[in-house]
Amino acid sequence: MKKVLFAMLILCLSASGVLAQGWPMFLHDSQHTGRSDSSAPENDVIAWSYDGAGSFSSPVVTELKVFVGSDDGNLYALNAINGLLLWKFQAGDSISSSPAVADNRVCIFGARDNYIYALYVENGAKIWQFQTGDSIYSSPTVADGKVFISSTDGYLYALDTLTGEQRWKENLGKMTSSPAVDNNMVFVGTWNGRVYALDEQDGSEIWMYQTEWHGTENGYVIASSPAVVDGRVYIGSNDWHVYSLNAGDGSLMWKFQTGGHVESSPAVVDNRVYVGSDDNNVYCLDARDNVENREIWRYKTNDRVQSSPAVA
Repeated sequence: MKKVLFAMLILCLSASGVLAQGWPMFLHDSQHTGRSDSSAPENDVIAWSYDGAGSFSSPVVTELKVFVGSDDGNLYALNAINGLLLWKFQAGDSISSSPAVADNRVCIFGARDNYIYALYVENGAKIWQFQTGDSIYSSPTVADGKVFISSTDGYLYALDTLTGEQRWKENLGKMTSSPAVDNNMVFVGTWNGRVYALDEQDGSEIWMYQTEWHGTENGYVIASSPAVVDGRVYIGSNDWHVYSLNAGDGSLMWKFQTGGHVESSPAVVDNRVYVGSDDNNVYCLDARDNVENREIWRYKTNDRVQSSPAVA
């Protein structure tokens, strides 16, 4: 039986078999499937906790280490077994970005000081840093020797993983969405309500989809990050909808309306889309193209659901 995990992700992961497989970046992989083949915890017993200042980004786990950013401007490396601090790195401002770990060697993340950082996972020593034009809330995706990350300066960046050298950048408008990479394409959402697919090699536009306008000047914000599975792009929007787009040409396959903004990033497993909404619900939707009843179930929580699910 698969389980959908939202809050307290550090605690849940530390208690599960995901330590053996790892969770090296936001939503697990470059496609943002949100799926782990490891076993999930059978109860809510806390294995350990770590107290920091302010809120944390979503953690990643690799080689028995947990990496997580904090509002206090530190990137923390913790022992995944007991939660003890291994090292920490001080950026110039708070860190909302979830790190990504490349080849179990390099930990990469963005910060609100406008910089992208790369550190050695063993000791937190800085390898390189790259300055963008504004704060970074996006989480990096690592694929094919490159780091893909968006900035609120309006650019999507592709950098060399090992050196930080810029491969390309593309101006798409303000972004906090984290890019997904699949089949030599990079997918991302923007604050003007658009979903883009770009060529992974040079950043050129392959297609663009405009979500609903409802009379707004620039469309509704897309803060959700895309998941790309089986030729479909799944993404939420502040227009209250979850969208399924054809990954090849950007055509609309289906959309589902919730009762609030959808800033949660969907996880997609076995033809099921799991996503939260500001209407306080967690939804499970049928991912297939042509179905009469899209909603499979919903679970009512006590407040908005803006975190992103993990399925194990």
